[in-house]
Amino acid sequence: MQKKIISLSEKNALPLSSRLEAILARQTASGHILPGNFIRKKIYLERKRFNLIYAEPRHLRKDSALLRQRGITAPETPVRYEYAAPDLPARQLQLLDEAAYQSLSPAEQLLAHRSGFLNQREDTLLVALRGYKGPRQSFKIGANFAPLGNGHFVVWQDTDSALRLRQVYQGINQLYWIDDLLEQLGNPDYRLFFSAMGTGNSTDILHFQVLKEKFPVFAHLGYYYSSRAPEIIFTSRSAWPFKGFLARYTPDSRKEILGDLTARIKYWLGQRPNNTFNLLAQQRGGLREIYFVKRKYALCYMQGMSNSFSGYEVAGNIVVEDFQEYLNFPAKIPHLHWANDSQP
Repeated sequence: MQKKIISLSEKNALPLSSRLEAILARQTASGHILPGNFIRKKIYLERKRFNLIYAEPRHLRKDSALLRQRGITAPETPVRYEYAAPDLPARQLQLLDEAAYQSLSPAEQLLAHRSGFLNQREDTLLVALRGYKGPRQSFKIGANFAPLGNGHFVVWQDTDSALRLRQVYQGINQLYWIDDLLEQLGNPDYRLFFSAMGTGNSTDILHFQVLKEKFPVFAHLGYYYSSRAPEIIFTSRSAWPFKGFLARYTPDSRKEILGDLTARIKYWLGQRPNNTFNLLAQQRGGLREIYFVKRKYALCYMQGMSNSFSGYEVAGNIVVEDFQEYLNFPAKIPHLHWANDSQP
């Protein structure tokens, strides 16, 4: 496994986005990124523009023989299990090896599941992200072997400990990690989304998705709420089908706005046990935007779709893995029912 350390103090360093693009080029050349096109068209749901995308690499990810042939999966790779032990804090989980998993009781094994969502021979960067307080948090970044769109990378917590942060709200540090990641990327063409537990997350270990794609949600919110002043906006369904809190801020207003945003997030998540969320983020010049989207646990995607990564759908990009589904959309998919019922 190849690793590189990113240092903010490194003089004349390329932005993180350029380093990631070099990784993507190497992984593509080595065959560790599944090939295929992204075919897209504009559609309108609830009078809002979405992008419907047929992602051929997503379809190919189901071909286990092809994954072995390309070296994306390998039988000798150790199996790991994510275990949300009852005695652990709600924000943590344990990463177990096969022996530790087999030592669990049958009831405990039901709380564990197999881990793995990236190319097992990934070429990664190690990046330290600034939180609100305390030491920087280490994250790895690697190219997704079955991308949802252009420039698709996954950013996940890295530690030598068996204890990992869980895919739930990690408090104000999480907002600061996102902010620092946007800054280090150094390219406004990259945007970020986060799917919390119960909203289509692909693993329970804390991770973000970064893509070099436009998110239609931000165009709609920018049109409906045109002010560029630092503020938190309580969005309505007139602006976007998925309501939430839109935080706009500059480096000078970051502490005030993100402090206010985390207080609102914590209060809302504490109202009902099935309240969960997505986070979307982008930078526009000196202005950064983080959109907290209110969701209901497990009511997370359009039923009947061939792809269930709902965080991306909330951003306005609906990815399907079957070309006939792309041609016939929405066919029998009750998309309006999904949009209405996936929020409190």
